[in-house]
Amino acid sequence: MIPSKISPFSGTCTSHRERRIWWARACGGSIPRLLVWEPAQGWEPLCEFLGVPEPDGPVPRVNDTAAFHEGMVGRALAVLNEWWDQRERSANGLHGAPVAR
Repeated sequence: MIPSKISPFSGTCTSHRERRIWWARACGGSIPRLLVWEPAQGWEPLCEFLGVPEPDGPVPRVNDTAAFHEGMVGRALAVLNEWWDQRERSANGLHGAPVAR
């Protein structure tokens, strides 16, 4: 039975993960195969669920916080530097000071 009157959005579920787990539990046995898996758990639960052998090495972390910040900040700085290099330069510097060339 899929729940229709209770919502994870009106309760105490505060994260996307909590809402997914709430939904899986609320559905009971109506979903024949459902895996709630976090990459931090490693390959074992996922591969066991799929019935495949575990790959060599750890689960890749290609979209972690550090990579996101590096991509966002790095790209923003590149755009800013490109604009800075292509801007129109006046004969006078900041506040009318002469520009040393």
